[in-house]
Amino acid sequence: MHCDFQTPSVSWSTPQSHYQIKRAKFQDLQDLADLLTTCFHHQLQRQWFYPLLRLGVCEDLRQRLKSSGPHHTCWTAWELYSPPLSPGLPRPPASRLVGTVEVDVRHPWPWSAEGFWRSQNPKQPVAYAYVSNLAVCQDARRRGIAKHLLQAGEQTARRWGFPRVYLHVLENNQQARQLYQEAGYYLVRIDAGWETYILGRPRQFLLGKTLKSPPVESSVGA
Repeated sequence: MHCDFQTPSVSWSTPQSHYQIKRAKFQDLQDLADLLTTCFHHQLQRQWFYPLLRLGVCEDLRQRLKSSGPHHTCWTAWELYSPPLSPGLPRPPASRLVGTVEVDVRHPWPWSAEGFWRSQNPKQPVAYAYVSNLAVCQDARRRGIAKHLLQAGEQTARRWGFPRVYLHVLENNQQARQLYQEAGYYLVRIDAGWETYILGRPRQFLLGKTLKSPPVESSVGA
């Protein structure tokens, strides 16, 4: 199967269901906020401030979608439902959001830690393509969704003319680290701030991947 991420959408099937990846629209905002908050802050769902946390995620995402320039793209993955075979049965929703990923171009300030590190490493570009907020619903994992979303982000960065793409992953997120390793990512740097030494939070690994030159048909193998 070949997936062309220059087209409006990409679809594939598994024994469980049928899926489609397409660019996010502003009307997807509430679904995206629910997905991101649930995936990244599920351990806080019983806390009183969880609705405020979700509101903050929603507003941050709203600003990114509203002010997204030529170098910001949010991809979404949807599970598609077939209509019921038996008449009279309740019709399920046509689709539900099960995953997302964002890709943009980062320009770190020269005086920031990231900017200083890149200035001291000539092989590292000052402006770089960065993948973030890769999230998949708990009950839809291990179906290739994260892999397809990651490919969409990489294809976008490659179309923008970047030879490499970068992302961060937490040291203790073994499932994500395995996904990135299988996708060809390598360790660039280990980030450990005061949260690591004082609060005992896991370190962040900055990973990178060298992107292959696009084939003639601008597609990648799934």
